[in-house]
Amino acid sequence: VQASGQKIGFGEIRQITVERPQNLRVDLTQSDGDRAQLIYDGREISFSSSSDKIYAITPKPGSLDDAVKYLVKDLKVRLPLAMLLLSTLPLELEQRVTAADYVEFDTITTPPSHHVAARTDAVDFQVWVAAEGNPLPLRVIITYKHEEGQPQFWAEFKNWNLAPSISPALFVFTPPQGAEKIPFLVDLRESVGALQKKGGK
Repeated sequence: VQASGQKIGFGEIRQITVERPQNLRVDLTQSDGDRAQLIYDGREISFSSSSDKIYAITPKPGSLDDAVKYLVKDLKVRLPLAMLLLSTLPLELEQRVTAADYVEFDTITTPPSHHVAARTDAVDFQVWVAAEGNPLPLRVIITYKHEEGQPQFWAEFKNWNLAPSISPALFVFTPPQGAEKIPFLVDLRESVGALQKKGGK
C-alpha cells in the first residue's frame, strides 16, 4: 500500500527445500533482480543477499519448527506462509481459524481444485487445494485485514516434489564472494545489552 493509498504488486520466486527434522533452504529471486538465500542446518541460520553483498549467521540449534518461529518472531525475517513449514500446521490451523467456508469446486485450475475461504483474528485467507492426486495447495491469497489499506499476499505453488533427492551440500552455507558479514538485529541488541550489563557492574 503506497502513501497515496494505491496498492502496488511486487513479484518474487521462492524455491523452498525442506528436509525434516531440521533442514531448510530458501532461494529467492525478486522482480527487480535482487537475489537472497536462507539456510538452516539444525545448528545455524544463515542469510545472504548477493545483490546487497551482505550475509549474517546466528546460532539456533534445534528443530526446523524452532528455527521458523525464531526467524519470524525474533529475527523479524519476512517469510510468507511460514506456517506451512511447521510440522504442527494442523494444530496451528485448528487454534487460529475462527470460520471457514467451502466456496466452490474450481474447474479452471490445473488440476481442478477445492476453493476454501477462512478467517483468523489477524487475516482472511483463501486456498485452492488440488482435487486430484495429492491434496496440495495450488494457490493462496492472504488479506491482512487490520493493516492500513488491507494489503494482500498471493502465492502460486508449482513443481511440488514430495520425494526429492537431496544432497547434504544443499544445506551448506557459502557467503557470496566479496560480501560483508553483518549481525542480525537481535544479535546486535543482545550484544549491546551484555555490554551495558557489564558496564553497570
